[in-house]
Amino acid sequence: MIPDRETALSLLNAAYEKNPGLWRDHSIVTSQVAYRIASAIPDMDPDRCQMAGLLHDIGRIRGISGVRHTIDGYDYLMEQGDSDLARYCITHAFPGKRMIPHTRWDFLPGQLDFVCGYLNGIEYDLTDKILQIADFLSTAHGPMVLEVRLMESALRNSVNRKFLDFWRECLQLKTEIDQALGMSVYDLFDDLLIDWPNQG
Repeated sequence: MIPDRETALSLLNAAYEKNPGLWRDHSIVTSQVAYRIASAIPDMDPDRCQMAGLLHDIGRIRGISGVRHTIDGYDYLMEQGDSDLARYCITHAFPGKRMIPHTRWDFLPGQLDFVCGYLNGIEYDLTDKILQIADFLSTAHGPMVLEVRLMESALRNSVNRKFLDFWRECLQLKTEIDQALGMSVYDLFDDLLIDWPNQG
């Protein structure tokens, strides 16, 4: 069962208290972007996309981490009984279902095997892809043009040459979302950032 917005925000704020950071505002922006995209595509569930956006990074409750926050979030939501949204804690970080070690690859023993097995056992649906593009577009300050956002992320995080492979997957994802919308996803937003903020 999907939690309501009040419950999701309560979980998000509780996690923020344990691990403060811009990730909370990023999650709120992601939820807003996901809702707007889903609302523009027939037969989608905007509320589901919104709640998934709020909680996709909830694994940050376990502390500062790199890609490990994906499995931490999955485990946490499963423990909370939110199995419907736990999936997105994992899928939001892997466009094209590709495990691309482009940033801090800090899985604990056994976690990488679990995530690989999990991704191999599912097929991405449009909700997964909407959440991914919403995540990739969203900063803590608002939605940003994807290409600029990817550069901002590369400058802010520890990345390697595999980042180009990740970049290609992100651009392919945008193409798929544009096709589902029948227009550029950018056309949904009047407030797209075209330069990165001074902080975050």
